[in-house]
Amino acid sequence: MKTNPLLFEQVPHHKNLDEVFHIHSLENICNSVFWSLIFADLVSNKIDFDTIIECGVGRGRSLITISALLQYYQGLDSFKSDITIFGMDSFEGFPEPSNEDESYRKPKKGEWSHSPSGKYKYSPDFIEEVVKTANIDFSNIKLIKGFFDKTTEELSKKDISIGILHCDGDLYHSVKDPLNNFHTKIVSGGFIVFDDFIEDDLPHADPFPGARKAYEEFMSLYGDDYRKFYSPRGNVILRKK
Repeated sequence: MKTNPLLFEQVPHHKNLDEVFHIHSLENICNSVFWSLIFADLVSNKIDFDTIIECGVGRGRSLITISALLQYYQGLDSFKSDITIFGMDSFEGFPEPSNEDESYRKPKKGEWSHSPSGKYKYSPDFIEEVVKTANIDFSNIKLIKGFFDKTTEELSKKDISIGILHCDGDLYHSVKDPLNNFHTKIVSGGFIVFDDFIEDDLPHADPFPGARKAYEEFMSLYGDDYRKFYSPRGNVILRKK
């Protein structure tokens, strides 16, 4: 597998920019290309679904990209009009890390509760402002505030069919809980996208080893139900058979 390590380099976020906006960087451009390939696959295979879920919204970068692509393809009548994007986040930062999350990065409870400079406190209202500033139609987006152990379980009780599950929770339980609660709702041909580790890297190099462990445990139970491949930066993508 040939990947570009620069696309997953752990570098500090820019602090000298107004963080309502996202810098037009190599990483962000490649992020848009990567998501466009996911959507193109769903379109070409005529996958029928009504739900996209992102677990870990952060500043809304992927949410903007996913929403823009959905809006674009709906404009071409490639997808039905009643697809809902659920953006799930505590909006209070990380929960208490577990033993599985111990690493050189030393994640702490409350990280990602505000922008890198401290100028903006993350909240559903802030993310709505960010998305609307990007000229994205917000009518099909629903933001759910709370930690995933409770919110993903509650949403999983609804009659939903998931085309994309984006796991970007960084920590062990923040990846494990969405997988446990949503995997039966993913349609054949639907995707699970893991954001927080590169499978070919050595585990001790992971900034978020708990995310890898949650993935490995999931694959030990349900790996036969999925076909695995990789994004250009090397993170894992699963496509349900």
